[in-house]
Amino acid sequence: LKTAPATFNRMMCKVLGPVLGKSALS
Repeated sequence: LKTAPATFNRMMCKVLGPVLGKSALS
């Protein structure tokens, strides 16, 4: 989203980071 603040973007990275990492490892 263009209107999404940096904090929201950072939070999404925190949430999706571990999930993508686990899926990549498994």
